[in-house]
Amino acid sequence: MDEKPTIDSNSDKGTQPSSFEGTIQFIDIDFSYPSRSDVKVLSSLNLHIAKGQTVAIVGASGSGKSTIVQLLLRFYTALRGQILIDGHDIESLNLRWLRQHIGLVSQEPVLFATTIAENIRYGRKDASMEDIIQASKMANAYDFIMKLPNQFETYVGEHGAQLSGGQKQRIAIARALVKDPKILLLDEATSALDTESEAIVQDALDKARQGRTTLIIAHRLSTIQNADMIVTISKGHVEEMGTHDELLARGGAYSDLVHSQRVDSTPETSQSPKKNSMLRILKMSLKDWPYFCAGSTGSFISGAVVPSFGFVFGDVVKFLSSSDERVQEEMINKYSLITFGIGCVYTLATFVTKISWFDEPRNSVGVLTTKLASEATHVQEVLTNSIAMMIQCASAVVLSLCFSAFYSYPMTLMFLAIYPVIMFIGRTHVWLSKKFHTETSKALESATAKLALQSMVNIREVAALTMEEEFHKKYVQTLERSPHGLHRYLVLTSICFGIYRFIPYFVYCLGYALGGYLIEEGTLEFADFTRVFECLLVGSLILSRIMMDAGDLSAAGAASNIIFAQVDEAPSDEEAAGGSVTLDKEKFSGSVKFSGVHFRYPMRSSTPVLNGLDLKVKSGETLALVGESGCGKSTTIQLLEKFYAIESGAVFLDNHNIEELSTKWLRMQIGLVSQEPVLFDRSLAENIAYGDNTREVGMEEIIEAARTANIHTFIQSLPSGYETKVGNKGTQLSGGQKQRVAIARALIRNPKILLLDEATSALDAESEKVVLEALDKARQGRTCITIAHRLSTIKNVDMIAVLKRGVVAETGTHRQLKSQRGEYYNMLTAQAGNITS
Repeated sequence: MDEKPTIDSNSDKGTQPSSFEGTIQFIDIDFSYPSRSDVKVLSSLNLHIAKGQTVAIVGASGSGKSTIVQLLLRFYTALRGQILIDGHDIESLNLRWLRQHIGLVSQEPVLFATTIAENIRYGRKDASMEDIIQASKMANAYDFIMKLPNQFETYVGEHGAQLSGGQKQRIAIARALVKDPKILLLDEATSALDTESEAIVQDALDKARQGRTTLIIAHRLSTIQNADMIVTISKGHVEEMGTHDELLARGGAYSDLVHSQRVDSTPETSQSPKKNSMLRILKMSLKDWPYFCAGSTGSFISGAVVPSFGFVFGDVVKFLSSSDERVQEEMINKYSLITFGIGCVYTLATFVTKISWFDEPRNSVGVLTTKLASEATHVQEVLTNSIAMMIQCASAVVLSLCFSAFYSYPMTLMFLAIYPVIMFIGRTHVWLSKKFHTETSKALESATAKLALQSMVNIREVAALTMEEEFHKKYVQTLERSPHGLHRYLVLTSICFGIYRFIPYFVYCLGYALGGYLIEEGTLEFADFTRVFECLLVGSLILSRIMMDAGDLSAAGAASNIIFAQVDEAPSDEEAAGGSVTLDKEKFSGSVKFSGVHFRYPMRSSTPVLNGLDLKVKSGETLALVGESGCGKSTTIQLLEKFYAIESGAVFLDNHNIEELSTKWLRMQIGLVSQEPVLFDRSLAENIAYGDNTREVGMEEIIEAARTANIHTFIQSLPSGYETKVGNKGTQLSGGQKQRVAIARALIRNPKILLLDEATSALDAESEKVVLEALDKARQGRTCITIAHRLSTIKNVDMIAVLKRGVVAETGTHRQLKSQRGEYYNMLTAQAGNITS
């Protein structure tokens, strides 16, 4: 917490010029990422962008395009050279002021778990509802937002999971536009949009660019042909620059990229928490019964030591009152040995109760979520100290009462009258502690999971939006808001604590008063009184202690309830899907059929997504799904993976309803490459091997998959090769590099069905061409369903299905659909006409 960042967005240092025009200069910039200092990303980069100019940067994946954006936002500092804005070195400018004048739309849109309106308002926190609506209209998001049940108040889910990729991207664009920035950075801003939406959004961005400096990172060259200047980056420096027409006429790298992406539209050119959780914990632990038996026996003996010592103490008092010194000496020696023996037994019994099984690293509870991580310690308390304490205290109290009743039933009855009071107060304390713990956990869960985790995972987006202070305020408010209603529980718990502290002194008073009376009456010997009083006093103290510690036990019980609720919360969709049937993989052909499928997402039950979808893919065929964002393309893939259960209709694999098939077996037959590739903070080799966790994947297979995905050469160029860590969410790699690693991961499984959800959307034209050739080979002998907005990637597939409003509008091959001059032809014409020579 005390570490001072070298780039501090909260610092007041730096100048804030009175005007901001937006002229940008990169002068002799060298840069390497700190985690890969041996790999130079930018080398002597020089670039000048005039005020109000639109400059597009193109080049191969990993050439340094996105790095330019990150340096401009000062996520990193250049190793050498200067970056100037309006003639000012950006390192001399106030960082928060700088970022507030820059609008960013990233390659992978980041939305936060709140409403659509709030997500757009994060672009400018003082934006009015009118500003938000206008920005959404400019980004072509207004129409689909108004069709949602709660419109702008619709909750988008974690990472925007309730929206399609295109919808998320348009909201991200609206968030950038609501800021009305002087500099607009578009890092593949339209990569997730369908042709129709792209054309409208592109038109909106063309208007939005007026009067501001715009820097565009693009692989999709149809989006940049009207840019004032296009810059081709290669190996970290500028290779060529000029307008679209100038670079085409020059016949260089840009011209090659354009021709490789061309799609013609005329003749062919080429082809709730549950109860009894404690009992459940014990049942789960039955396999460790020898340890529990030993621990329970030790706890019982430990408890028995207390009344035994009271019994011995009474005899000591008796012989110390004797006038015979010889008898005193003998008895002292005798009872000293007995006391020593009791101490040895107690030591051994205590040792047996402290089993360190849970302390071993191989037995530690895995941190799955913030909730499980915070509550697991309390459950461990149940299985170790709490159960041992319960047995120990129970044996002490019961045996104390038995010994006492033997010598004096009046005193025993007196103490029995007190025990219910102790029990009542103790139960009250347990209930209050449990209530306080549960409510506090809810407050912490809300603050950590919904705010802290989001802001930390998406720290780049938060920094670019200059929302650090805003998220901090919300975090503090969340923590402060919830506990207010818990103060009364805290006060009452404190009162119980005071009563517990009072109980021992109250017992002393009653015990000595009644004991003195009985001795005076001659019905009780002083030695017997000592025995009884010691046993009952210690028994009451132990009972008080167990109730005092019940707060911890209560916390453990509440924690176990929370964990079991998490474990038992099987998604209803998963339950509905069920299934245990597995098929012989050698005989499984991979044919897919959707029959009259209706579906709507649980969080948006009033908005139908699929409306009787009928689709069929034969074994070994490739089907391409196209259509506008939100038409149901990605939903189709999610239903095939059994991420959700369908509302009506059926999905069949080899004529088997997938609801009957084992979900685990089904997913092992499918290779998935999503629109937004997800990598883990491990090595490249491990990320690729994760494609098949049923076996130990050899290095030769990993390399072969990497070759097929056109990523092997790049990996070899890294200092640590396949052992290179990719960083959190793959942040050490470019978008195209991450996508190729994800493709390699899918191929390592050798799946019967290959699902490609915009699998090449983040690739540059050169890499895309090579990867598509590799995927053409990979598709041989397996069924493939690919979702595409870029129609150049699907011309050669076996069948194309155009989805519209959740049903198939038309199907056919590229040639057939083009000749029909329907929906597909319109999309093709719009996309092909954007790139001309």
